Amino acid sequence: KRLSDVLAAVQRAVQPDVKLERVSLARIAGLGGPISSQEGVDEAVERIRTYLTELVSNGIRVILE
Repeated sequence: KRLSDVLAAVQRAVQPDVKLERVSLARIAGLGGPISSQEGVDEAVERIRTYLTELVSNGIRVILE
């Protein structure tokens, strides 16, 4: 198991009523390759911000990967 898997299992055991979601930044940002411009950075950050804000507003705690 990866360390993040172990930490998530411990978190669930200690606080079983807390919703957790592991989030891959590359997946959420839609990165299929390198970012090569400020515009690319801005777009990736906005996608990440939107996704994380929605999770948190729904009471879900986020573990970033």
